[in-house]
Amino acid sequence: PEAKLRNAITTLECNVSRVPDLSTYAGLESLKINFSGGFKGTDLNGLGRLAKLKSLTLSTGQVMYGDVRATLQSLSGLDAPLLEAFDATFLDLADIDALSGCRKLKRVNIRGNRRITSIDSLKPSAGTLEDLDIGSCSGIASLKPLREATRLRILDLVGLGLITDLLDLKKLAHLEMIEPSGCERLTSFTGLP
Repeated sequence: PEAKLRNAITTLECNVSRVPDLSTYAGLESLKINFSGGFKGTDLNGLGRLAKLKSLTLSTGQVMYGDVRATLQSLSGLDAPLLEAFDATFLDLADIDALSGCRKLKRVNIRGNRRITSIDSLKPSAGTLEDLDIGSCSGIASLKPLREATRLRILDLVGLGLITDLLDLKKLAHLEMIEPSGCERLTSFTGLP
């Protein structure tokens, strides 16, 4: 009876101080994990396979002025092949390589993770990606993984001070909005469709 109940749950929000084991929640489609302020995680190992998950939000929960923010170093251990929406802002992430196993991503928001230096892991989902917020990910120096993101409509590049050109965006014919403020090394908009 308990397993049947767990499998029937499609949406879950949890407030935790460690990565929860959700491998027995086989029916999860939408998950929000609010990490407590003292959380200092290395990865998502232990989370379990989330075969039906379409939406994942990793959050620091409510943070008041002066509060310690939760941090997570890596997405390693994330196993959600059907994931379409991913949100993990200001978690101090450095490694998002596990997103390469999520080939159906449509919306990704990793704003404020300054230690991320590469978005190569988004290349496998380039054909489905529609909305990308990498604002304030100041370690990112290349947009090359977005060359084939032909469905991309919204792109936030705020504060990407290492970006020098937009030539990798020339095939993005559906781009409706781009926010390049704070891209201090950007000298030209050549490359925009």
